[in-house]
Amino acid sequence: MFEPQDTELTPDPDIFCSVLSRDMGEPLFATALNVEYWFLLEYDGPWREKATADNELPPEVQLWLDAQLEATMGRGRMQFIKQEGERPRDHLTFYVVHAREAEPMMCRLRLEKYQDLLQLDVEALVAGSASYEELSQYVPMYLLCT
Repeated sequence: MFEPQDTELTPDPDIFCSVLSRDMGEPLFATALNVEYWFLLEYDGPWREKATADNELPPEVQLWLDAQLEATMGRGRMQFIKQEGERPRDHLTFYVVHAREAEPMMCRLRLEKYQDLLQLDVEALVAGSASYEELSQYVPMYLLCT
């Protein structure tokens, strides 16, 4: 029987993902997501394979998140995020990003609990008719798939 400790996995520094993709016949262009709306929710619960669908959020919050994505008509993406390092756990952070070439918008919302999302009017926020903290200086973010 195979045991993980029986084999040491060492990446080959001479093999690149693009080369493997080419060898498998995958297209090398237009493979990145084309997303206009990003919803980034700080989530401290356990992460599963399909984290944004299979999680421990209250059912009404999950339904609300699903409705926000549906409203983007396929142009939105929900991501769970974790904040790096130690920080006070007195709030959760939720970002709404409208990633457009002209006049992009990024808002950061601080929530006490996940149910606070239910009070947000994301459509008004994106339209600029809601008063939330819009970030004039964009926060550098690196989203990694783990």
